[in-house]
Amino acid sequence: MSKTIVANFPIINIINYTSNGTTITNPTTTAGNCVCPSTTLFLQALTNKLVDMTTSLKQQFVKLKEAAIPTSSTRGTVIASTTVKGTVAFKQEFGIYLQRFGPPTDGVFDPLFLELIRAELKAGIII
Repeated sequence: MSKTIVANFPIINIINYTSNGTTITNPTTTAGNCVCPSTTLFLQALTNKLVDMTTSLKQQFVKLKEAAIPTSSTRGTVIASTTVKGTVAFKQEFGIYLQRFGPPTDGVFDPLFLELIRAELKAGIII
């Protein structure tokens, strides 16, 4: 499942390699545009390493996705799970607030609404 990526580097000068790919027979470095074999070999090795890392990451994601096959209708990986039994006690005005307005969006109950609910409780409007 290995893929080879060939990088096309701009070459201005004509460069001829021997059969082992390490010797330049016609180097011209007048403008500093020579692409030396050591540079191209390094870049090819770097490219191959990046391809291998990408392939490895893809395989890891596939394995994680397969391990996360849900046993219920929900989707996702369960990192930790626990069952808690207990009782929560809170003041009546907070229960009424939740019934009327739902949970506060920013996690903070609106003090004006709480005061109105307390006033209704005190006046006997709400039992």
